[in-house]
Parts: sequence; C-alpha cells; structure tokens
Amino acid sequence: MAEDDRSMLGRAFLVLGSFTSERPRLSQSELSRRTGLPLPTVHRLCRQLVDNGALERVDDGHYEIGVRLWELGALAPRAHGLRQVALPYLEDLYEATRARTCNSWSGRIWRRSTSNGCRRAAP
Repeated sequence: MAEDDRSMLGRAFLVLGSFTSERPRLSQSELSRRTGLPLPTVHRLCRQLVDNGALERVDDGHYEIGVRLWELGALAPRAHGLRQVALPYLEDLYEATRARTCNSWSGRIWRRSTSNGCRRAAP
C-alpha cells in the first residue's frame, strides 16, 4: 500500500475507486479484496461514507456510489461545459431508448452507458 493510501482520506478514495461501470455495486468483502484493506476498516469507511452521502447501501447490503458525489462532481468547472455539449445528444439517446443515459470519465476514456441504473446528476 502506498504511503498516501494509509491516510483516512487515501483509504476512502481506495474504496470509492473500487467501483466501476462494470461493477457499480459491491459488498464489503469485495471492497476489502479490491482495496487490500482489512474488512473492519472497510466496514468503518463504508459507514462513514454512507453517513456523508458518498455511498448508498442498498437493500441486499451492497454499496453503490452515492448521489452526493454526483452533486459534488457537477460543481467541477469542466463538468459544466461537457454537460452543455452532451445534453442534446443524451436527450436524443433517451428518446430513442427510453433508458437513462450517463457519460463518465475513466482514465483517458469517455464511457457512455444506457441503463435504468444510472443516477441522475444534480443540475
């Protein structure tokens, strides 16, 4: 584990960074395996992240990225320009598929997904 990952904030970002578009729901055991953090640490971090809206715990006990992170991400200045450009295309895609549409940045790749599981970003 890198030195930066030993801080509370570093460990929280390890947990948050474990979620992907392919794996948007994870259990605490999966988070522990993906991060290399002990299960009790993951349990404490998940509880704190849920309390602050960064994660949501769903009925089956798995976790998803929380709406609060979408709200914070929407405040990023680069997000405003992208949203303005992408919105007409996302609306067209919604009209054609009747499914919610999401764009996400993963490293150096933009991903577009059409899914009923996408969360609505804050305006």
